[in-house]
Amino acid sequence: MTRPVRSKTAAPRSAGKRAAAHRVAPARAVIDLGSNSGRVVVVREMEPGVLEIVADGRAPLRLAKDLNRSGTLSTEAIERTISAVRDFHRLTLGAGVKRPRVIATSAIREAANAREIVQAIRAATGLRVEILSGEEEAAYAFRGAIQGLPIESGYMFDLGGGSLEITRFARRRLIDSWTLPLGSLRLSDRFLKSDPPTARQVQRLRKHVDDALRALRLPKLEDDGQLIATGGSVRNLAKIDRRDRNYPLERLHGYALPLARLRSIVTRITPHKLGARAAIPGLNADRADSIVGGAICLEVAMERIGAKTLWVSGQGTREGVLYSSSQPLAPATRVVRDTAFLATLRRFASWDERQARRRAELALVLCRRIFPAASPELRETLRLGALALDVGRSVDYYNRHRHAGWILRNADLAGLTAREVSLLSALVTLSGDEPVSFELERPLLGTSDSVPVRQAAVVLAIADAITDRCPPNATAKVRVRQTARAVWLSSPTLEAWRPRDLAVSFERAFGRKLRIGR
Repeated sequence: MTRPVRSKTAAPRSAGKRAAAHRVAPARAVIDLGSNSGRVVVVREMEPGVLEIVADGRAPLRLAKDLNRSGTLSTEAIERTISAVRDFHRLTLGAGVKRPRVIATSAIREAANAREIVQAIRAATGLRVEILSGEEEAAYAFRGAIQGLPIESGYMFDLGGGSLEITRFARRRLIDSWTLPLGSLRLSDRFLKSDPPTARQVQRLRKHVDDALRALRLPKLEDDGQLIATGGSVRNLAKIDRRDRNYPLERLHGYALPLARLRSIVTRITPHKLGARAAIPGLNADRADSIVGGAICLEVAMERIGAKTLWVSGQGTREGVLYSSSQPLAPATRVVRDTAFLATLRRFASWDERQARRRAELALVLCRRIFPAASPELRETLRLGALALDVGRSVDYYNRHRHAGWILRNADLAGLTAREVSLLSALVTLSGDEPVSFELERPLLGTSDSVPVRQAAVVLAIADAITDRCPPNATAKVRVRQTARAVWLSSPTLEAWRPRDLAVSFERAFGRKLRIGR
């Protein structure tokens, strides 16, 4: 049966819109004075809800440890904090931000001399410190954590050095929140007195956490709910697990950490002395004295709500503060995904949006005709791959598919799961007949993904070849005729095309010949 395949031409952006897309947005900055560490992040908002990091910094403060002993923060702790703020301010000034927003969380919030601390920082740096309430901290952490994850409902844990914020949400909207004094550094300092901790100390810590959570009467996680977790301890636990698994992606955002693997990490790190713990691959050395308390707290909390897996968010309170200034509520996942994806592609001078959209439209139409069994996940991956293919030209035209695949697997693609990133990178790489090892992509991809991804990659290669032969302002009209042994493509545009290498790839993928006719 012969059916016409048409790819509509997207209208080119006007000169004004193109200039606006490349206009440099003013930088903004947040300094976060946490209970374990201080952090600063300087960003530009490329598109609504898409943050480009300009600079960042971190300094260990250890305020929760100081607070535990006295109820006030010592002169040394205040001086340490002022020194960090001074350095952070220099960083923001270097990026053009004179007045960063400075926030303080659990340790300063609970300190009996909080006013003295705020005044001392103001006198030394000229910056006003905003002490967040527990509710504000939970709300900002949730807003930051939910932004780039395709998760609709469940719980969010923000595990800091001094406190644990728990947020319950549905349809990407906050329902309720709680703040508990169960931070990693606070718990470790209070309960784990010896090095390494004794079994009795660990048991007492577990009971303390479980008693505090039981008192909240938290509803169990629903069948369609998921758990998001953020905070330095969470990210370090994910790094440890990633090293153990030979995980194929570098990014932590969207990393899945099963409860069973978290339990294994707890069992592994608890018996170590501090020095040996600091040398564990993936663990920042300055978290060696707090990671056990944080890991046990997280394990008990997951058991309490019935979560089997947690999804790591690389964003939290700082990003939530920045997002909330322009978008108080988290957008739908599809909006986040497309906005962030296109913002990433627009960074590359080689990327032509009109050409990319024509290719994507044609790829989806060809997929319906040639590969109707493709799953919705694979069709969406094909669409994104067709949009992104040209970014590799910015590195090297002749190896553009391999370079595009590398860029996509390492870019900050909000709204995509780790599996979707791996699929996307593999599909784009394979579309240039470059090798991809599905064995090395485990646990994100399996051997069952190999055949359909290779088939979709051939479809993308065909769409790319046809789009390249179609004049910029014309509509690609291609007829598809199929027999048991061959797929025929016909169009005046293709009458002289002889796709020798692509024909070989097509037959290898689909078991049929690729023929070009009138």
